[in-house]
This record gives sequence, C-alpha cells and structure tokens, in this order.
Amino acid sequence: SALHEGMAQQQITISKANIQATLRCETTVLAAANPKLGRFDPYQPIATQINMPPALINRFDLIFPIRDLPGKELDSKIASHVLELQYNPELGESEIPRGLLRKYISYARRKTFPVLEKGCMDEIRDFYVSLRNTGSFGEEQAVKPIPINARQLESLVRLAEASARVRLSKKATRQDGKRAIRILKYCLHQVGIDPETGEIDI
Repeated sequence: SALHEGMAQQQITISKANIQATLRCETTVLAAANPKLGRFDPYQPIATQINMPPALINRFDLIFPIRDLPGKELDSKIASHVLELQYNPELGESEIPRGLLRKYISYARRKTFPVLEKGCMDEIRDFYVSLRNTGSFGEEQAVKPIPINARQLESLVRLAEASARVRLSKKATRQDGKRAIRILKYCLHQVGIDPETGEIDI
C-alpha cells in the first residue's frame, strides 16, 4: 500500500509513535521480485504469475521478466564465465570505470533537461493513437478493448526524454521517440498480451 501511494501520488504517509507526517517522494522506483511459484511457468501468461495488484503493476513504465530456461550451450557459457571470474577477478571489471560512470549519470541528471521536438511528439502520438484504435469485438465497432492507456503515453515521454538525456542532448528527436516505442512494445509483448486474442491488452 505504501508503494502504491508513492507511485500514484508521489508522497508517503507515516504514522508512528504519535508522529504523523507526509513526505514527498518524487523519485524513480526500480523493483525486483520473484514470480509466485519461484520461477515462471512457460505455459501460463506472465502477467498472472506476478503477485501484484494490476493497479500497481500498471504504474511501472517497463517490466522485464527474466526467465531461467535450461539449455546446454547457454548453461555451459554461464558456468564457464562464473568459474573464470573466480580464477581471475580482473575479468569482471567494467570497461568504463565505476567512478566515471557515476559522474556521467550525475552530470546528465543535473545538467540535461531535454525537450521533445515535433518529430518525436508526432512519432509518439501516431503510435499511441494507432494502438488505441486497434481491435474490436465482433463486427460492431462500438465496443473495443483498451490496449493502452494514458499512463503508457506518459511512459513514452519519459523514455524519450531519458534517451536524449543519455546522449546529453537538450532535444529529444524522432529517433528518441522511436527508441522509446521499441522498448515499450517489447515489454508489452512480454507481459501485456491477452492469451485468448493474442492482442496487446494493458
């Protein structure tokens, strides 16, 4: 419930030991969790295996399910890599020094505030409108499922801005919009597919 309040209203209410306070929490939320049964069942929709209420799941911009599927070739590569790191820890060092990466991220957050260009806005709007108006029940066009809602539109804007910010650019271009759409579509195809119709249904 605290997580839901924080993501929905950007504030957290604390009531403890006669202290009642409301704190602002305008920040990014990065969450990691295990599926209900410890691992994903490949024969069930992923969305049903996430033990969170839909109203809370819907507030995350992106969801990346990580499946542990056994395979001799991949398992051999993973085992070899882990064992090599145990023998030679220097192989695990990043090509970009950790301190430099932290400074880069800090600089980008403090100094770069991208604005969407017209091309980027057109790309996002066209995708949103086309996806909103896909699919219908039967021959009647009056009743339609809602494959995407305004939260995903806001997610696209944030992702496009983030794409520009990584480049330290003050403008989010059409390419940033396309990149944001590509990432969101990937996530929707992972967790937002209706198993009965095969269509995107948020």
